[in-house]
Amino acid sequence: MSEIEVQAFWKTMVSIADNADAIHSLGETPEHSVGGGIAVLVVLHSDWLKEEETREHWCADQFRILVENPPPRPDFDVASSSSDSYFRNFEAIIAISILKEDPCAVEIRRWCAMNLTGYSYSVAKDVMDFAFHWRAEFGSTFRQLQKLAVNAAGVRFVFETTKGGNSIFNCPNAAYDIDDRMDLLVDEFSAGETSDGSIDFVHVTSAATDQIKSLFLAERSLSSEDDLHSKLREKLERLSGFESDLIKAAFGWLERFQEIEEQTDRDQAVELMEVITSGLLRPLGSTSTAIADSQRDGEGFYRHPRDFENWWFSVLVNAIVHLDSTEQAKRLWLPLLSLGLDRLHWVEGFLSSWFIYGSRDPHDVRRFCEHWKEMIQFAWNQQNWLESPVRHNETNETLFIRLMGHLSFGESAVVDERLRSVVGSMQTEYEQWADRFLPHPEVVRAYAGLLAGDAFVDLRRKGIAQIAAATEDFNDWHWRSHYYLTSALLKLLEVYWRENQGSVIRDSSLRDDFTKVLKTMTDRQIPRALEMQDRLIRSRRSPNS
Repeated sequence: MSEIEVQAFWKTMVSIADNADAIHSLGETPEHSVGGGIAVLVVLHSDWLKEEETREHWCADQFRILVENPPPRPDFDVASSSSDSYFRNFEAIIAISILKEDPCAVEIRRWCAMNLTGYSYSVAKDVMDFAFHWRAEFGSTFRQLQKLAVNAAGVRFVFETTKGGNSIFNCPNAAYDIDDRMDLLVDEFSAGETSDGSIDFVHVTSAATDQIKSLFLAERSLSSEDDLHSKLREKLERLSGFESDLIKAAFGWLERFQEIEEQTDRDQAVELMEVITSGLLRPLGSTSTAIADSQRDGEGFYRHPRDFENWWFSVLVNAIVHLDSTEQAKRLWLPLLSLGLDRLHWVEGFLSSWFIYGSRDPHDVRRFCEHWKEMIQFAWNQQNWLESPVRHNETNETLFIRLMGHLSFGESAVVDERLRSVVGSMQTEYEQWADRFLPHPEVVRAYAGLLAGDAFVDLRRKGIAQIAAATEDFNDWHWRSHYYLTSALLKLLEVYWRENQGSVIRDSSLRDDFTKVLKTMTDRQIPRALEMQDRLIRSRRSPNS
């Protein structure tokens, strides 16, 4: 804000504070506005505040009053409320801004730690988002805050899983004092004793799982895990071990990976994403576990990724497309793509995010292309992308279809004109895919859908020729309604005819390929195909052709 705007802002805020009683009588809560105003000035206009001591003293006095007499939580407020316009959020922002000035201040560290590990996820998010913003000033304290968040997520998971019993995992209503455990974490951080070393997310999640098993054994008066039923023991071992809401709140700043400029900070962020991914995938187990999951009713608890996992995929994708190093990028996508057909739905989920978020507005089209080519090359050399003992309704054709840019809900993700240079540079990869999997009807439909897109202008001629050659192996089952082959092929031919009518008429080789594809549908007396055939015949007879 300009000087005039700041002055007007200040007068309005002071007026609200001075008339708090009258505002209360109207059923409003002025504390939120005053707290928010102080936060704005402390964060954005601290120099202006320091110009006059009276301003700083007024803000300090008002803030002290608000902290000692906080407004009640709003009606219907829950921990997962997304609103960040309440006093508790402004308090957290002010606290973290004060800590920035003196990262070693014990009481301020305690204050920030309590905000991070407390009731509200939006408050935790504010703490970590502003700590990320001021990471240079915080130094190792930012890393300590990350470790505190991870440890707190493990503690909260144990509590939530055992509190009141848990019908999904048959966990008991165990005695688990979360307050004592959170106090220990807060005390450790306040004293500066929280390590700023690498975060071992797998260890944290495993420790939380072990804690739940111990509570379960004690509750059931069992002496060892061997006394548990094998299925129950497996369920307990495969608990996630972390509270996903807190992890999402505390590490939402990773969505802004592109803002990280220092290479050391980037390296640490990549390492952090690696370890979180490892912890996320830990419950999936091995191929034998995937086989067992596929044989269970309901297709197994970990058959599909859920909301948190899909959010995490988007975080990884955003980082990948902003990485110059293909080796660093590979460290982020490799754990997911290595699952192959064993965990097909997880790979599909990641690839959907890759194309939806990675190709939407890539920071550098060249990078998007390079990383994508690396993924494709990896898949061709990965055995579990070609075959797997895991039973499901999908095939390796389906997985490669997703990898080439055709999404699970039938849309092609890389058809926009701005990606033409990317697609044009991948002719070899698309020809390899088509040669390997045509004439499978799902591949034909996907390839035709891609070729009809604006990004595939340079590949259409060759693509139509490949599909034409594959038509010799078409059978009746190719035309089953759920393959939607007719609509995909007709759309491709119509697009090509509209843009290359003259070439189709004059070039006999092109015309042969075009009519060969068209004939597969005219033979089946499909009206749109017959109409196109008539247009082709009339155009060839026209003297202007």
